[in-house]
Amino acid sequence: MKELIVYPTLYLVKQHRMKQLEDKIGVTGEYPVTYEIFIEKCIEDVSVSKVFLGDFKKNLLINRIFQKLKKQNRLEYFDTIRQGYIYRIGEVIGELKRQDIDAKTFKSIVCEKPSHHDIALIYLTYQEFLTKNRLYDQEDRYIICKENIFKSEFMKCWDTVHFKDFFDLTPIQQKILFALGDKARITNSDVTSKMQEITGIKAQNRRTEVYKLAHVILEDINKEGLSPENICIVLRNQDAYKPLLHDIFKEADIPLHMEKKVSLVQNPFIKALLRLFQGEFNDYFSEKLSDEIFKSHNRNECINILIDFLINQGYPEKFCDIHDNDLSLVKRDLEALDSLKGLLTELHDMDRIISEEVTDMTDFAHLLESYIHSRSYNYSSTIDGIWVIPPAMLRGLSFDKIYVPGMVEGEFPRDFRPDWLLKDWERAKINEKGYCFDTLDTLLEKEGESFGFLMACSTKGYFSYPMVMEDNTSSIVSSYLEELFDQFCCPVETVSFDSVYYREPIDNFTPDPGVISGKTRDRLKKLFSKKPFSTTAFNMYGECPYKFFLARVLNLTSPEEEGEYTALARGTILHKILEIFFRNHREGLYPEKKDEYRIELKNLADQIMGACGIKDSFPHPLLFEIEQNEIVNNIMNYVTGHIAQKGDFKPIFLEFGFGYKKGFSLNFAPDILLTGKIDRIDEDTEGRLVVFDYKSGSTPDIKQVEEGTNLQLPLYIMAVEQLIKKSVVGGAFISLKKGSVDNILVRDKNLPFISKRRRKGILNQKEWADMMETVKNTVRTYADSIRESQFPLQPKKCPKAGMYGSYCDFTDVCPWEGEK
Repeated sequence: MKELIVYPTLYLVKQHRMKQLEDKIGVTGEYPVTYEIFIEKCIEDVSVSKVFLGDFKKNLLINRIFQKLKKQNRLEYFDTIRQGYIYRIGEVIGELKRQDIDAKTFKSIVCEKPSHHDIALIYLTYQEFLTKNRLYDQEDRYIICKENIFKSEFMKCWDTVHFKDFFDLTPIQQKILFALGDKARITNSDVTSKMQEITGIKAQNRRTEVYKLAHVILEDINKEGLSPENICIVLRNQDAYKPLLHDIFKEADIPLHMEKKVSLVQNPFIKALLRLFQGEFNDYFSEKLSDEIFKSHNRNECINILIDFLINQGYPEKFCDIHDNDLSLVKRDLEALDSLKGLLTELHDMDRIISEEVTDMTDFAHLLESYIHSRSYNYSSTIDGIWVIPPAMLRGLSFDKIYVPGMVEGEFPRDFRPDWLLKDWERAKINEKGYCFDTLDTLLEKEGESFGFLMACSTKGYFSYPMVMEDNTSSIVSSYLEELFDQFCCPVETVSFDSVYYREPIDNFTPDPGVISGKTRDRLKKLFSKKPFSTTAFNMYGECPYKFFLARVLNLTSPEEEGEYTALARGTILHKILEIFFRNHREGLYPEKKDEYRIELKNLADQIMGACGIKDSFPHPLLFEIEQNEIVNNIMNYVTGHIAQKGDFKPIFLEFGFGYKKGFSLNFAPDILLTGKIDRIDEDTEGRLVVFDYKSGSTPDIKQVEEGTNLQLPLYIMAVEQLIKKSVVGGAFISLKKGSVDNILVRDKNLPFISKRRRKGILNQKEWADMMETVKNTVRTYADSIRESQFPLQPKKCPKAGMYGSYCDFTDVCPWEGEK
């Protein structure tokens, strides 16, 4: 059965993938999608003939409709055009569409009021314009999906669509699920509080609060062994804390997975451009922008004039001269220029749809400035690090510890203001007719629900609040936090600015260069006593302890370019295709259907490689096509060989994972937690099991098991026998490059995939038992050595030692130069 997993947030998708990829290089399980991606895929057959209207263009269109209706004296409530009116009307129209309410229905369910009349009229005019011009907006996507989902080519690929952790479904979402019928499933995670331990802090102000937070997180990472990807900062008031987090955590060298967006009007280049319209020269512009060139032109023509002016001034290359090649400042202004170009492009696109009147430079400058105030740009790019998440997005997520600053009344829970356009009592009246509009009561309920998500996502919580706000007034501690303090009898530490701020950079580590101090050894011992080991980790330590230190202790990685098509990406694709293919053919493969199998593999490659978004990483589309065909041929070669084998082994488990959701250890070493994901487990009619692992590169042999540089198959065999409680007669590596079983480790020479000429890897019972005992001793030695911080420069396999040494990311920084 082919199942699509749909999540409401990108955070859930990312954590799902992280858990599946954890300690298992090159292998993934199901790739879930966000709800928005699901909608896009479902409507792509219909939307291809339409043009999408983003929120900015939507507001431009509503503004134009507003002006036209005002001139025709058809509006009863709105007397003047204000940007706030336009923005709020657009929000209400979006809210109505999410309830699946059209303009006529809205008019029929509300009382007769001038404001309701105007909303209904603007909404009706807006929707008629969209229909006439084959346009659709953000909310129309959901309505199109509801009406066309069962005709969607995308939906034909799936037997089941599993919606996870949505909790509250909007009316239009409910109708989409209803349209899916039996295909739809919905489940929600347990949101019972898991919190067991909390820390409370009251800080002098927000800056003090964030400095203290930086110290605590560094201590938790360095002393307690917490990993940045397994902790989370929860922000209710994003605007107040993001700038502080960005600056202070950068000083402390703590990575944050957080975009720093800044209002476009704050950028120096944009400020200089706006001042130029007023006749002021500056470092960016030394040439006057003449009013004459803007005279008697419509807005579209004014946009073209401005773009030509910027090009003639030498932008964007001129930024390098202005900033003397300071790349950070050049990047800042380039981002701002890109945002400005995006704004001008959207204005240009709308002018093709709705013609604008003739204007002059002053009017154009005022119009441009008003739109610039609504735009932002990326001041810095997103990097891997600690997630910064609003509380409502915590649903279904799981972390080792969460950190929640800003726990003050009015922010969490938020102090909601009544809606002036569609009033609270009016919303309640509409809800009596079967709708689900937000009211002040339901918004407060959702705040409580968000706090419930927060309490369910971790067993440990750090909560803080500032005593003094930005306007120098005293804060009131959040009622949620007061209840927590009472429940846990938690003492609250008072923190002053002087106690947390140092003029010197915050130090992460203090030992002498090249030496692991006793303090750090204790931290590492604690970390690796709790952290599960993967077979890959043991293999890496066996190949080179120092390589393990660089990769698993210092967490260094190779400097791969974003979007690069790597061997890891290729292996992931191969594994995913094989997983789905064998899942579809659990009952066996037949020689007469080989042509059908090739077509199926080609379709799977199209689907999976398309979903990975790797096509743009190839210099030419033809190279992508060649790679895709090679992947299909490699797998088909293996499938052909598999069909030719005699025997009745069939897959019973695919992507069999252990040690991820629940701790797992082998009986011989209960203190060594182990994780793994086995590509395939086959069983014959006698109940005998065989373990298979796919390799896109070279395959290990028994020699590497004996020398301790690859323990994967023996550990997988032991894990399967312990978990499934059946005898495993062997294991094998399948070379996807050769398209055949390559190296084996078996105790039965009559298995169907063993050729008569092969002798290596076939063991008798004593040899098998001796090998397993050797692996157990090796695992114990490796785990103890890692916990004692033993990472000597003593590689067993190294590229510097010869052409057959293992690949290593760290040859450029490794001091080892071979044996003397």
